[in-house]
Order: sequence, then C-alpha cells, then structure tokens
Amino acid sequence: MTYRVEYNHKSSGLICVEAGIELKEDAQILARKTLDVEGATFARVIDEDSEGEVWSVRTGGDGATK
Repeated sequence: MTYRVEYNHKSSGLICVEAGIELKEDAQILARKTLDVEGATFARVIDEDSEGEVWSVRTGGDGATK
C-alpha cells in the first residue's frame, strides 16, 4: 500500500502533497513529523488505494482517525 501526505505549509500557505509514500512507521507518527519538519498547520495521511483518510492532525490539537 502507498500513502500520500497533504499539508498546509505555515509560511507560504501552499497546500503541499507528497505521494507514493510507503509507511515505515505509524500514520499518526508520519502526520506529526510533517507538522514538526515542514512547519505545517495541518497534515493528513491518505491511503492512495482506497482514497480514504487514515490520520489527520492540526497544530495544537490531537489527531483523529477516519
């Protein structure tokens, strides 16, 4: 299975997408790392096969599974 991460870059405001990711860790960890590394205000991990959201998280909040 492959996943993609969508996030809003804090300084530019652009929606960024990284596709074709094979998870080496939990989706929650990937989403939280994206917030930290990219300076994002939100991050969403999506299963590319089913187009279903796996995990999302916002700055200052807890993630929610879908």
